[in-house]
Amino acid sequence: TGIGNTRLSNTEPDPRNLHMITDLNVLPAGPIALYGFGAVGKFVFDAILRDRPDLVITCIIDDGKAGRAHAGIPILSVEQAIGESSTFH
Repeated sequence: TGIGNTRLSNTEPDPRNLHMITDLNVLPAGPIALYGFGAVGKFVFDAILRDRPDLVITCIIDDGKAGRAHAGIPILSVEQAIGESSTFH
């Protein structure tokens, strides 16, 4: 299972700071935002719900699906997520 991991900012992320998480168990318990909700994003979403109930998905970030929700979790654009990032704690 791979999850893109980057921090939200008002600038483009530095590609040297991007990496894939291949093991959900390395993530500390708490709130997370899932980036991307295509086939892989949906697989990761299901894996988190199944294997890591201590991770709380606060939002899904996907520009192409923004304005919708999945299982009651809002799908936001990158700009919306940046604007609401202070509420994800």
